[in-house]
Amino acid sequence: MRRTVLARTAALLCILAAFAMSQEFRATISGRVFDSTGGVVPNAKVTAINTATNETSTATTDSTGTYSIPFLRPGNYRVTVQAEGFKQFNRENLILEVGRIVPLDITLEVGMVTESINVTAEVAVLETQTASRAAIVNTRQVAEMPLNSRNPFMLGAMMSGVTFRGAAIWQRPFDNGAIAEWSVNGGRQSNNEFLLDGAPNNGQAGGNNIAYVPIVDAVQEFSVQQNSYDAQYGKTGGGVFNVVLKSGSNDFHVTAWEFMRRRALDANTYQNNAVGAPRPDHTLDQYGFQLDGPVYMPKLLKKDGAVRLFYMGSFENYREKWPQFLQNSYPEPEMRQGDFSKLTAAP
Repeated sequence: MRRTVLARTAALLCILAAFAMSQEFRATISGRVFDSTGGVVPNAKVTAINTATNETSTATTDSTGTYSIPFLRPGNYRVTVQAEGFKQFNRENLILEVGRIVPLDITLEVGMVTESINVTAEVAVLETQTASRAAIVNTRQVAEMPLNSRNPFMLGAMMSGVTFRGAAIWQRPFDNGAIAEWSVNGGRQSNNEFLLDGAPNNGQAGGNNIAYVPIVDAVQEFSVQQNSYDAQYGKTGGGVFNVVLKSGSNDFHVTAWEFMRRRALDANTYQNNAVGAPRPDHTLDQYGFQLDGPVYMPKLLKKDGAVRLFYMGSFENYREKWPQFLQNSYPEPEMRQGDFSKLTAAP
């Protein structure tokens, strides 16, 4: 009986440990609600609405006027605050980034609930909710910055304190080991943690490989955490690369791409130029498509209904032909005896 209890306890601990391996990639809004005199406002309803999907999350301030709305997917949000005897507060274009805890203190004005105050921009505030420091590559940068071989991880080189130590020629999406060679804040390379939507994305083969490199168009944004004072992060002697994938939205989107290289468009190699040889034959095609949007089902998932379902799918293929000829020479039997009379120079 004792062994059975111990076995069940061990199994439960293993299950809990598996859940603990995932880190939180979603954002949090927290702060306090005040009136115009600086007094706190309890029982105020705070609502955060994702403008892309209309996903709504709410919280109510406590007796100290404090609220917190966790588990918000990165994106653009609209925040509203309603309280009896005060005008409604509306904050537009609040950008939530991966893993960020955004402080948002709100001041309400006395008036009717039917009246409202709209705020479209505010002065940037210092990060006071966490001691961790992270740099963000946002959606626009992922979509518009030029990328060799369309590898989103290479955008990490834009960040201060982050240095790519791998070979410049091995940056393709399937070069999982070479593209994992990053030094963060002077730390040793091959000691970083890679996350995909908060789940571990480190490969088991080799040392510190990336298990899966997502398609560029499927990436919403990603962060590189340069110090990890938060207790949820661990298992790394370097930084934490956290990639967030896109999800569908209220609108349909279709994207297609083709990255092409041909011999006529390539520069010749240094070795070929040295001997007057022509450019080698080279053909490369990296192409694909992506589509996303809402799912509508009659009487179940309506366009303006409370229940919403979205989809996002992408495909990419990589084909390259690059003939490389290798010429080897073998020693004659006489050379093994020290006779090199048959050794001749190349014409």
